[in-house]
Amino acid sequence: MVDLVGIQAAYYMVAATGVLVAAIYYVLNMRNAEKLRKTQVVLSWFSQLQTKEYHRHYIDIVLNTKYANFEDWEKKYRGDINAEAHATFFALLNQLDYVGFMLREKIAEPESIYRIVPPSWIIIAWTKIAPVFRRQGEMLKDPKIADLAEYLYDETVKRYPEIAIPPERTKLLFGIEA
Repeated sequence: MVDLVGIQAAYYMVAATGVLVAAIYYVLNMRNAEKLRKTQVVLSWFSQLQTKEYHRHYIDIVLNTKYANFEDWEKKYRGDINAEAHATFFALLNQLDYVGFMLREKIAEPESIYRIVPPSWIIIAWTKIAPVFRRQGEMLKDPKIADLAEYLYDETVKRYPEIAIPPERTKLLFGIEA
């Protein structure tokens, strides 16, 4: 004869197994959705980096702007004196801040970031603009100015110390005081 208790126990085991399978499926589905979301964020950001305008900004800042220190920068590139150059500096800073935010909040994997933007570009860009934005942060007593860009730079240097630019070479390469 069929034991009713045995049938009930088997029924509970099947039901519990079904719940377990559903939970595992849900977790795997959530992981895949998270990966997809991160990929979409990175690809969206990547499309912004593929414009001529972005590359012009980068080249203008890194190669074409010349200043010895913050005071010299203000005389040449302050918003009311040279609005275009001023906007270009802030556009580059905003890109570095955005990438720093993605890295710090783990929205994008470091490997994805460094595949899209060479670490040397990050290091060179921040080395060139850091004196300006650090000084602005001091003057405005705002430690959040460029903090994400600086975080990105620090993390990049930790991963790629061989391409870091020592402070003594900053003046030689860019003509600015570190």
